[in-house]
Amino acid sequence: IDKPVYRKLLPMNLRPQAHDIISFWLFNTVVKSYLHDKELPWHDVMISGWALDPKGKKMSKSKGNVIDPRTMLEKYSADALRFWASSSKLGEDLAFSEKEFVTGTKTITKLWNASRFVLMNLKDYRPGGSPKPQPIDAWLLSKMNRMIKEVTESYNKYEYIRGRLDVEKFFWHDFTDYYIEMVKDRLYNPGNYSSDAVESAKYTLYQALTTLVKMFAPIMPHVTEEIYQNSIIKDIEGEKSIHVAPWPEADESLVNEYAEKAGELAKLVIDMVRKAKSLNQWSMKEPLGKIVIACNSHEEEALKSLEPVLKATGRIEKVEYSRESSEESQSIEGTGMSIEIIK
Repeated sequence: IDKPVYRKLLPMNLRPQAHDIISFWLFNTVVKSYLHDKELPWHDVMISGWALDPKGKKMSKSKGNVIDPRTMLEKYSADALRFWASSSKLGEDLAFSEKEFVTGTKTITKLWNASRFVLMNLKDYRPGGSPKPQPIDAWLLSKMNRMIKEVTESYNKYEYIRGRLDVEKFFWHDFTDYYIEMVKDRLYNPGNYSSDAVESAKYTLYQALTTLVKMFAPIMPHVTEEIYQNSIIKDIEGEKSIHVAPWPEADESLVNEYAEKAGELAKLVIDMVRKAKSLNQWSMKEPLGKIVIACNSHEEEALKSLEPVLKATGRIEKVEYSRESSEESQSIEGTGMSIEIIK
């Protein structure tokens, strides 16, 4: 045995493999390593399943059910293929699903477009410390730091599908569907806000985008690298590649349950405003004269802290509160709240 080479190669941190060679290659390598050196050849073994055809059958040339990955690469992309591959759980087989390629492509496109919006509004931005976050920024930063902790734990256990789903949930349901819309007025009309409020918006956008690019990188390495290489993120991070940049670390001091509850209430109100505009075939930019929110005192207090966000996002002139619902009020599902929208 070549001891220098052996010491350089082993022990490995990880051996990835499928379940078909557990009793052969895995067993033989472990036994030989232990017999030669009294040491295990790796710390962890990550066992994946097989890629199956759409009907859940093993792919075989003789059966004619092989899906050529080159066809999928040409039709979609390498990142979309990786997105599909990350849909499996450890040790489980994965049936081919072109729908997952489509979903992956949508996520890639959305990440690209969201990054363009953020970076366009951060052209000359350089972080100068951590400003005191505005209430809606505190909501996003709290959700983000919870997500960082959960995703890191999943990735450390090689549970990549759980990690990916948590990143996706934050990306779609907090960052792009809501926060970007909520922050636009501070970016487009900075003169209407204090310099601290504008700085808080830019800081939060930068932190969120940088975190998302890093946490999507193991799944979608190409689009995340492209974003990194052509943005201020590389200048600020100082690393030659997103794939060697430091992994995000959760800041427990930014986890804020009150801010999260307030932010979730604001999302519900905005949903109702969007729904009303859609049902009435009004433009989302259509101004509203007033909304009346029927809620308890704690909900009112939380929503009042986010009133500027509600008004700017929903194009609402006035927000009022009541303890009782009117006949015209619409219930907000899952809560005891209701809302009356007056154009």
